[in-house]
Amino acid sequence: MLSSEEVYEVLYKIPEGIIYSSILEDLDVEDIPKNRINKIFSILDDCQYYNCFDVIRAATLLCNWGVRKGFDFLNDLLEGRILNNFLSNKILDEETYKMILYAIVGYWADMATNNRDGSELKSLIYPPIERLVNIAKLKGFNISHIYFMITDYGFFEFIPLVKDYLSYIVNDFEQYWNVHDAIELLLTIDPDFINSVLDKVNKKLSDFGIGY
Repeated sequence: MLSSEEVYEVLYKIPEGIIYSSILEDLDVEDIPKNRINKIFSILDDCQYYNCFDVIRAATLLCNWGVRKGFDFLNDLLEGRILNNFLSNKILDEETYKMILYAIVGYWADMATNNRDGSELKSLIYPPIERLVNIAKLKGFNISHIYFMITDYGFFEFIPLVKDYLSYIVNDFEQYWNVHDAIELLLTIDPDFINSVLDKVNKKLSDFGIGY
């Protein structure tokens, strides 16, 4: 088991000599020493012995670096296949779910950059994205980080998810900006749907700061 100092070292410190980014998630996996990767693996392998947030941090780092072990861990977590008694709702809060969402998108971006088959990637990341969008309806975190995947990369499979998400939160004042962002996206794709959703709750585009 790693000491608390080792955990901090492998999960938060930029490796020596790296100057192109101060954000650990943005580094190329080739710039992470193999020994450090193995230590992060050990946190996931022995996750019951570590702080819950550190475990998720370990998985999201690996995921952002395009390491399949991190992606699989987060996917299993979202599907409830691991850690059912270990991670509580107090740990999986809005910011933590958002961190997981960013990591899943980061994994896709890394794989796509390395010329992995597009259809394979879509089928791989759809289940965790679907799960996160459904959780976002209840937890209130913003999912706009996936919208560019629809507009720029043809992830049209996500459109029904966003429509369902908007329909669920449209009357929730606390999710004003989430509603705003979803409307702006869907207006460019299916304006009739937006009109229908707003009519059902007696709202107008101007109620969300949007106008032609």
